[in-house]
Amino acid sequence: MVAKAESEKALRYSLAAGFMAPAHTCAGGKALLASLSDAELLRLYGDGPIECVTPKTIGTLDVLQADLALARTRGYAIDDEEWGIGLRAIAVPVRGPGGHVSFALSMCAPAARVDLDELLDGARPLHGGAQRLEALFDTGYQPK
Repeated sequence: MVAKAESEKALRYSLAAGFMAPAHTCAGGKALLASLSDAELLRLYGDGPIECVTPKTIGTLDVLQADLALARTRGYAIDDEEWGIGLRAIAVPVRGPGGHVSFALSMCAPAARVDLDELLDGARPLHGGAQRLEALFDTGYQPK
């Protein structure tokens, strides 16, 4: 995570900028992974078990590939307590310079405050934000 904005709600989940998580466990990581081919995923994960962080973490390449195929179709990736119990997140890909998926724009919330359907309501504003960021790259903006 390179930048964040916190909710003003009393019940929120706070992660520090610079935080890192295994890509297959979080919505932002899965939004990035969804841009890869099956061969690239196999190179990254191999064909054995995948590290599970919670009981809900995807643990096999086959299931991960199916989840990423859904993310491509929907246009967003979901983390439903896969990185942390009690946390849900949604993320959309952002195409950087050259049109490649280089970033993801995500939002997360405590599962106790937001059910999955409410979280999915965030897809439209996230897509709008992604389009604005992509427009910056189209003008020649280079992130530092």
